[in-house]
Amino acid sequence: MDFDCVIDYHPGKANVVVDALSHKNKSVIETIKENDKRELIKLKKIDAKFELGPEGSLLAQLKVWSILWDRVLEVQQKDIKVNKVRDKVKLGVKTPFRVLDDGMVVMDRRMYLPNNKALK
Repeated sequence: MDFDCVIDYHPGKANVVVDALSHKNKSVIETIKENDKRELIKLKKIDAKFELGPEGSLLAQLKVWSILWDRVLEVQQKDIKVNKVRDKVKLGVKTPFRVLDDGMVVMDRRMYLPNNKALK
């Protein structure tokens, strides 16, 4: 909004500058060592996002999260004691526990961990 500009679209071969820029990543990847290529392939398989940085450097971004929350929630869903706690909360019975929007039973900032050997 701060700049007065016009964007013109030039289809096909007339669009040489943009075409060159779109192939810039390919030329950088071609110069990477064979070991690095294998690592890049591994990163690509786990959905890492790549971008060409300043001076031709290759930047990668990867989102990482813990699966502990999902596993605890799954075990909680099957646990009889946790279901009794949920029922008490629904009925409005005074209890130190609360149920989050996704169904996780917590006490203060701690999740209720059922007695499950595999999880522990």
